[in-house]
Amino acid sequence: MYRPSVGFGGCYMKNTKNEIVRVAKEMFMLEGYDNTSVRSIIDKVGIAKGTLYHHFSSKKEIMDYVLNETLEAMVLKARAIASSQNHDVITRIVMLFTKLSLEEEEYLLDYIHKPENIKLNYYQNKLMIEHMKPILGDLIKEGKEQKIFDVKFPYGVAELIIIYITELFDYNANLSKEEEAKKIEIFFTNLERLLGVKEGTFKKVVNGSGTMDC
Repeated sequence: MYRPSVGFGGCYMKNTKNEIVRVAKEMFMLEGYDNTSVRSIIDKVGIAKGTLYHHFSSKKEIMDYVLNETLEAMVLKARAIASSQNHDVITRIVMLFTKLSLEEEEYLLDYIHKPENIKLNYYQNKLMIEHMKPILGDLIKEGKEQKIFDVKFPYGVAELIIIYITELFDYNANLSKEEEAKKIEIFFTNLERLLGVKEGTFKKVVNGSGTMDC
């Protein structure tokens, strides 16, 4: 079998891994995690079985990799929203919560909430809190400095908010649009109380921006 040189090989192996992930993600989305086999991924990528197992020990490990990749992308997007100079601090906080969602990645939500993945769900929530706390905390601190928010501990409040939203919106697959809208309204009402702003402050921005109806 032809083996590329060391220099080229590193790039080749990286590209192969990326292609495995791309194909697996596509198949998970279209067919679901349970209906996708390692063999079907191998066949579609066009590689030997050993090549796949060089990069991943199992289908579960591929999915965990996809999940972590998705989380990293969400964090990068959150940082971009938080650092934007085109919007005031309240609008950026609204965008942070309305534009960051796994709703389009339903196969990931299905996977995370399988009973056997309870530890993974806990781990992902823990990572989300760790990554998002400083981002939201910086925004709350900015609002405090501008005399918009009345909070004593910006980063402590940020952590409470992230834990709260993680629990409140944890896998809403069976919720009707009315039930989901009610949860959103409850969230922003409590957010206003936590940040010490006038009732309706966030709801006005949400409705005005059209990012989410509530």
